[in-house]
Amino acid sequence: MQSHLLLPVPSLDGDLLRQAGLRLLAQAVLLHLDRAQFADALQRIRQAVVDGGVLAFTVKEGDGDAWSEAKLDLPRHFTYWREHSLRDVLAQTRWAAMSIDRVAGRLEPWLFVMARAA
Repeated sequence: MQSHLLLPVPSLDGDLLRQAGLRLLAQAVLLHLDRAQFADALQRIRQAVVDGGVLAFTVKEGDGDAWSEAKLDLPRHFTYWREHSLRDVLAQTRWAAMSIDRVAGRLEPWLFVMARAA
């Protein structure tokens, strides 16, 4: 099976997600959603993905949210996450956390997440 990169998650329709089927990757995408949008995106992805499918994504580790113009010189919104909060929203949206790894970034730490559709 092929993996598919999902960009941007909020505008994806169910057909594209169903075609992806078993493995989905959202690298540095979901971190731009606020908490409600993030939960909605996880729920919509879960509804479209087959049972046992795997979702991998990255978010920045921390508390709260912020706007930044770093790197692109354009304003971008970031929502920061802690492991326990991620585990809660994954469970609420019918995903089982397989792993949540802390990875050092150039400026900020990241959380690399793998979850299975429960």
